[in-house]
Amino acid sequence: MTLTCDIHSKGYPPSRRVSEIAYAWGFNSIAHFSRVFRARYGMSPFEYRELHAVKGGR
Repeated sequence: MTLTCDIHSKGYPPSRRVSEIAYAWGFNSIAHFSRVFRARYGMSPFEYRELHAVKGGR
């Protein structure tokens, strides 16, 4: 699973739930998705969303 490319290229809207994104990427467990995401990005999917929402001016 290549999160690096997908996180930026898929263009998931901020209104889309993290669980929907996890399932779309083929994860069957939100907890597992969150662990993999944190290992790759150093923050939870929720923290990532907040960080980028602020930077994006939303």
